[in-house]
Amino acid sequence: MKKFLLPLVALLFFGSTAIAQPGTLDLTFDSDGIVLVNPTGVFDNAQDVIVLSDNKIMLCGTTGTSADFDMMVVKLNEDGSYDASFANNGVFTLPNTAGSDFAYDMEILPNGNIIVVGAKSLSAADTEIAAWVIKPDGTLNNSFGVGGIYETNLDSGEEYINQVLVHNNLIYLVGRKFTPGFSYTSIAVQCLDLQGNLVTSFGTNGTAYFQTSSTDEFSVNGAAIVPAGAIAICGDKYNPSTFTSVPMIMLMTLNGGPVAAFGNNGLWLDVTGGTYYDIEYSNSKLIAVGTNNTSSFARRHNLDGTADVTFGTNGTFANAVGGYSAFYDCTLGADNKWYACGTTSSGFMVRDFVTTRFSYDGALDAAWGGTGNVVTSLGASFDDAYAIGLQTDGKVVCAGLTMQNPNDMGVVRYLSAGGILASGCMSTTACNYDPTASFDDGSCYFVGDPCDDGLATTDNDVYNANCICEGVSGIQENNLFGLNIFPNPANKEITLNSQVLGSGTVSVVDMTGRIVIQQKTLITSTQKINIQDLPSGIYSLCVTIENKQTVRSFVKL
Repeated sequence: MKKFLLPLVALLFFGSTAIAQPGTLDLTFDSDGIVLVNPTGVFDNAQDVIVLSDNKIMLCGTTGTSADFDMMVVKLNEDGSYDASFANNGVFTLPNTAGSDFAYDMEILPNGNIIVVGAKSLSAADTEIAAWVIKPDGTLNNSFGVGGIYETNLDSGEEYINQVLVHNNLIYLVGRKFTPGFSYTSIAVQCLDLQGNLVTSFGTNGTAYFQTSSTDEFSVNGAAIVPAGAIAICGDKYNPSTFTSVPMIMLMTLNGGPVAAFGNNGLWLDVTGGTYYDIEYSNSKLIAVGTNNTSSFARRHNLDGTADVTFGTNGTFANAVGGYSAFYDCTLGADNKWYACGTTSSGFMVRDFVTTRFSYDGALDAAWGGTGNVVTSLGASFDDAYAIGLQTDGKVVCAGLTMQNPNDMGVVRYLSAGGILASGCMSTTACNYDPTASFDDGSCYFVGDPCDDGLATTDNDVYNANCICEGVSGIQENNLFGLNIFPNPANKEITLNSQVLGSGTVSVVDMTGRIVIQQKTLITSTQKINIQDLPSGIYSLCVTIENKQTVRSFVKL
């Protein structure tokens, strides 16, 4: 149990908190830095954590027994006690009489409500997509979906939502779909509006799938919005012939198709074993964390899928701690350092929480716990930290599973140096005003501003009075001119090869719909365009000749 930690934390308690080392257990959190959440004495586990602006803590996961799990959301006060003002003395559950519910991820909506996503069992072999919206007082928001619940069954197989993303007043549900009767899985994404209605212009009638063959076996673990106009999805792809999995990233446009310039037609696969569990976007790069089946590791990718060799060692930060380790979640602090949580083995059938801090460019930060890694045992068996959150005062919260009583939600809080300042839009008249922001990051957008609704069939897209991006019918994306772009991705210059010649216009458009390069010229079979001054991102190249147009995408590194 936790008692073996007491001699250490007692010494820290009587010392000066001003000199407490970053990574030290926070003794103001339930007196020892650790909270076990088990309100009903059955199986409980936490899958995600959100730290609110008042430093209260939200957890989502499951509760129940192996025959009947229910989704559960718990709200804790800053000291680790239950927040009695939320739901039933701090605990919200939603029993499913037909089977089990599973909650895997949650996010704060623009109106302050919480959306929780996962799956609902209809039978032993059939689960459906599920999302629940809960108000700050812990009651369902009846204006979302049907009575606060959105659910849909794609077919007679299993479907799971592992991540929810909120972007431009739209909700993206990211997960996977099993082929009925088989283990084959495809990536599945749905798009909803803020009322829980399918946005039918996304994918096919609101749902997009991705697979390279009918026998793909994808696991989907995390996702992130790429502000240039895409969704980055991470996990792994299983090879039944070799019984191994390799990390994967799939880049999907905001209209549900693959970003062709990323990896191999939208899919990047590693050549060595392991899996990615979380992915984040920062400064035109993607950072993914997971395990290589031995060590926890992080890798930074360019927007074409290649490794960014300026990060770690040739693009990878490998973190060997214990006999085995894995990162399950990571986040970037205002100190420009990465914080990751996961698990590490400390003996046979024993795993502990591990929390790691490393520099922005992939070097272990020894100031965190003295080595860069802090290992915390919550009990004598398995402890896995699945989620991480940062408080405004810099404290670090990790949450997951500890195999006690029989299983509990385990929550740990650590001290850190400096505050974590939230960035966002601070203009109260903006569509994306963020009341929790401490400094403005220049992301504000307003009614009438240009945008990209993700549809190749519309143009002149702007935010309407409801702050939703919409456009009018435009020209269908095509390749009438047999246009080729190389290299793609490119850094300084792209070369165009065209099968059609004549006077026309060449335009480069960013993913907000803004024309960043435009020139009227004589279109020849081969010509070059200088793009070295463009920011890194995804762009559309439009070539127009005599009212006909070709639109192709490329990536600027």
